[in-house]
Amino acid sequence: MLLAFFFCKNICRHTDNHLLFARRKCQLFIEKRAFGTRFALLTLRCIMPRNYLLNIINYNIMPTKTNTRKTAAAASRTPEAESALKELFLDEIKDIYWAEQHLAKALPKMIKGATSEELKQTITNHLEETKNHVTRLESAFEAIGEKPKAVKCLAMEGLLKEADELLSDTDKGTEVRDVAIISAAQKVEHYEIASYGTLKTLAGTLGYADAQSLFEQTLAEEKNADSLLTQVAENYVNEAAAAEVE
Repeated sequence: MLLAFFFCKNICRHTDNHLLFARRKCQLFIEKRAFGTRFALLTLRCIMPRNYLLNIINYNIMPTKTNTRKTAAAASRTPEAESALKELFLDEIKDIYWAEQHLAKALPKMIKGATSEELKQTITNHLEETKNHVTRLESAFEAIGEKPKAVKCLAMEGLLKEADELLSDTDKGTEVRDVAIISAAQKVEHYEIASYGTLKTLAGTLGYADAQSLFEQTLAEEKNADSLLTQVAENYVNEAAAAEVE
């Protein structure tokens, strides 16, 4: 106990300019658990100024429950569990690969059906992004050592079918049709945002850093596309549709 007291007291003699060094020393002392973590903290509390102790705690020198759980989960992961997770990960990529390919074919129909020039341009810009998403997914396949393969995405198939129905149920040249197109397009965006968010997280869990970065780029673009569609709706289309007479 006396040794611990003098050890910590020596740390506290550091000035603010050396606080980082002191934190590291305290971290080393606590992590070694020479006298037990609880005693170490009590010793620090007795001899260190309050602001020093708060700074040390705020710098997370003690392992958090979250980090401990993550470490424990990673350590306990079996080869079978990792294989099953990778299989799910691959299924998700194949699913969104099909979805992006078919969305690229469906967007021109939405562009043609739109009335607002702003909406036409917004969807046209996203069509180019969607083509890039297909290419980016192929790069992601390569990054994880797999060949690109598409598997039918029932969710996207349903969303695109609904988009066709909305176009059929609204009159050409009306703002109401534009509202319907925005609705259909945003449903697609929300599905893609969920998909790429999942892929980004799973890629990180499985250690595919390059693929994770690719998914993160696409996720940001999908969120931006959704935001732009909202702006088009709120800036003009919704109010114009409300003023239309049947």
